[in-house]
Amino acid sequence: MTFESTYAPLFIAMIIGVAALVTFFAYRKSAFDKPYKYVLPGLRFLTLVFIGILLLNPIIKETAIEEERPLLIWLQDESESVMQHVDSAEYQANYSTWKKQAIEQLEEKYDIVSLAFGETVHSPTEKYADQSSAIQDALSQVAQQTLGRNSAGIILATDGILNSGTRLSTRQSAIQGLHVLALGDSTQYFDVAISQVLNNRIAYTGNTTPIRVAVEAKGGTARNVSVSLKGTNENFTQVVSLNGGKAQITFEVGSDSAGTQRYEVEVGALGGERNVSNNRASTFIEFVEKKRTIHMVYQAPHPDISAFRLPLLDDEANDVRLFALSDWSIEDSKEADLLVFHSVNPTNDVEEVMQEASQSVLFITTPEEPYSNWDLAARYLRQAPSPDRTADVTPRINPSLSAFQVDEDWIERAVDFPPINGEVHSEQNSGIWEAVMLANVGSVKTNTPIVSVYTNDNQRVAWVNGEGWWRWRSYSYSQYSSHQMFDGFVQSLYRWLLTNSVGDRLEVDFPERVNQNESILFTVRPKDAAMNPLEDARVNLQITKEGQVVFDQRLTENRPGRYISNVQGLNAGDYRYKVSSQYGDEVLSETGELFVENLQLERIDTRARFGQLQGLANANGGLFGTYSTRDEWLNELMNQEAPTVLHEVVSTDSLLKKWWPYLLIALLLTAEWALRKREGQV
Repeated sequence: MTFESTYAPLFIAMIIGVAALVTFFAYRKSAFDKPYKYVLPGLRFLTLVFIGILLLNPIIKETAIEEERPLLIWLQDESESVMQHVDSAEYQANYSTWKKQAIEQLEEKYDIVSLAFGETVHSPTEKYADQSSAIQDALSQVAQQTLGRNSAGIILATDGILNSGTRLSTRQSAIQGLHVLALGDSTQYFDVAISQVLNNRIAYTGNTTPIRVAVEAKGGTARNVSVSLKGTNENFTQVVSLNGGKAQITFEVGSDSAGTQRYEVEVGALGGERNVSNNRASTFIEFVEKKRTIHMVYQAPHPDISAFRLPLLDDEANDVRLFALSDWSIEDSKEADLLVFHSVNPTNDVEEVMQEASQSVLFITTPEEPYSNWDLAARYLRQAPSPDRTADVTPRINPSLSAFQVDEDWIERAVDFPPINGEVHSEQNSGIWEAVMLANVGSVKTNTPIVSVYTNDNQRVAWVNGEGWWRWRSYSYSQYSSHQMFDGFVQSLYRWLLTNSVGDRLEVDFPERVNQNESILFTVRPKDAAMNPLEDARVNLQITKEGQVVFDQRLTENRPGRYISNVQGLNAGDYRYKVSSQYGDEVLSETGELFVENLQLERIDTRARFGQLQGLANANGGLFGTYSTRDEWLNELMNQEAPTVLHEVVSTDSLLKKWWPYLLIALLLTAEWALRKREGQV
């Protein structure tokens, strides 16, 4: 314990001096015998000094040692699938009792915080009724509560089934000590399911387009299944044979009128199936009246050309043509909607396209034909930093990307793909470019885009930096058993480029496929007659179902000219939306259809993901256990070393607030009075 005062020592010296003078004049004529001749003045002097010091309001600083026990968070999955068992009532009762006893046992060693989650993190209810499960999002949110604490980790009690939020990642994260208790039933029962529905998002009116349906049977010996497809003008049924438990069937559909068509696919239920929710699926196709013409111009053959061409061929509404630069002229592409230049040293015709045409352009640079060549092709390109060196780069997502949506999980996995051989600069910004992906050189983050977009007046332009994209397409296939992730990213880039920025003064963007109860982000960009973003506009979104308004809200302008709204809680069904933008007396509006699917993984596949959960625990330094081994798992957790942290806590308080100074002064005064009375001086 120490004393501090804001007053200088001179004040204390003055107090001592005044106390000495007052005492001297009070006792200078006294005739006390020894020892009272010295004791009584001493008592008076000490009393006056203590009173004077107390009036200075000194501060007492005390130091104490506090013990912080290790913190352990129990994060319980309360989604429906956790209790999907034949004996679910007994299972729930037994588990709830055991969980309570386990927490009591853990509290002997840890400070326990008990939380639960479904779509969001909440207090435990023990009802297991949530229809959504966002495991990765819940972990990220709860991990924030352990920052700055003596954390012993997180206990994740779940079956590993999720149907919303971010995909579950088994890569190492910032969470250390992620202990997993795997619940549910991992037994594979007999089940026939639609595993995949593939079709073109956009098709051409008057033509047919395929819908490919993949069917998979597990845990049984089924030989044949009946698959049906229903649409506005279609009603097909076919019986297909299963080969190795799998089958694929193709339906040809079409429409003579433009618009969005929805199709329902169903596999007939077979005897012995425990779960028929995954026997149904839906998809939709937008039919357009005009094919889109894309011309790809290249300097020399390169495998990257196929990587950017093949995703276009998946959509029959695209008319794709290849030209060698030596055989191409601007006259060949006067009617093209999009021009793609790969590793081209811009000619006069290319410069004319960049400076005067309204067609969208995607140019792909390589170390052999770098970005600096394009600085001369268009003046606006000089407003961006020009790369000054080549390097092997890996991607990172631009968190503020607004042009279109990308799959962040795929980009995170692309870090492990072979690097792109591209160009980089050391500037602190990307200039005119809105980056889709930014380049990392090893562990160094740069502001050089790998993929970026820009709108120049009435022309949309995209820049792809580097070569080696064909390897990404191959590695995406090895990760996902499909080219869909890479092709989907490239198709999103093409869709942005092919959007008519001149005619579309009200851009509306939202996810193509939406599941029940998922959050739907609507992004709206209104523009004036000169195609400049409109700021401070009044933008409203209204959603109706069967003529009834289910959502009506004014959108928030989260950045200049960009308005957003998160729509939540929509049930499965067909909806219509209307977006209106008012600025002054002018009103822009757009209407369309929104399909919400009843795709609930919680019900479609209730088989617990034990393997994935074990990988999650191993990657994050945690213990893994199942319901059947819960007691052994708990004992091992109790035996883990979890050191207690000691903190030095410093507290300050005013001496005026303490009781003992007043007691001391009272005792001194009482002692002086008693002695004076004894000597007959009172």
